[in-house]
Amino acid sequence: MEKDKNLDLLRKVAVIIIGFYFGIQIVFSIILFQWPLTGIGLKFFVILQTILPGIAIILWARYNNLLNSDIFPFTISLNHFNIPIIVLFVIGFFLLSEGLSNAVLTLLPEDIVFDLERDIYIPSYNIIKMETSFDLIVIGLGLGIIIPLLNELIFRGLGLNVFRGAVGINKASVYSAALWAFLHMNPVDFLTLLIMGIVLAYITHKTGSLFLPIGIHVIFSLTELIYLNNFEFSELMDLPELYMSVLIIFLSIIFIVAGVRLTDYIYSSD
Repeated sequence: MEKDKNLDLLRKVAVIIIGFYFGIQIVFSIILFQWPLTGIGLKFFVILQTILPGIAIILWARYNNLLNSDIFPFTISLNHFNIPIIVLFVIGFFLLSEGLSNAVLTLLPEDIVFDLERDIYIPSYNIIKMETSFDLIVIGLGLGIIIPLLNELIFRGLGLNVFRGAVGINKASVYSAALWAFLHMNPVDFLTLLIMGIVLAYITHKTGSLFLPIGIHVIFSLTELIYLNNFEFSELMDLPELYMSVLIIFLSIIFIVAGVRLTDYIYSSD
């Protein structure tokens, strides 16, 4: 009976998360189609389009008493903000993102890569490009801090906890990570996001806190923004040879495994 109840809650939470994300995305897309925006207005609008579903889900979960101290243990402690662990995972995730995306794009046919550039990469690059001080505030605060924070609250907080009650921590880590990766709507980055989500779920489970995953996610996002803003789009799409991408992936695995081992060592007695 308890298992059936947890499975029903899992399905309900999954539907609510997907519904809010896609529902608000569709509404905003219709508005944008009717009243086209450019420049900072467009950037602010797109960021708001991503932030609002997260806020709506958190409010829904709070209204349904799904937010408790077991899910969100917000006790400030240095044990839950370990700098060496954050550095290892940020470097590992950054290398993994670059290596996997470059490898996938290198292997794909040119016409598909062209479509991805037109439909996903160029619009995304134009959004994150910080050309003014106001851009810096809007993009840095929105994409670098608020959205990663909401992602962790929803997917490593609410989602992981609900899924764990229904299917156990191992499957919950994969399911919550897959849902997170799917909602990014970027097929090239799906595997990268899936791996990141599983690792962040492990860290959340191991430490019993969201502080470390939030720290890793925020610093990773800010690092990505800084990196992408230091290159023109044509330079970013100048793909390396496949063997270089494989080497980068191999290096990323070393850093991620080192981060997992260090996390396991530090929190093994907790």
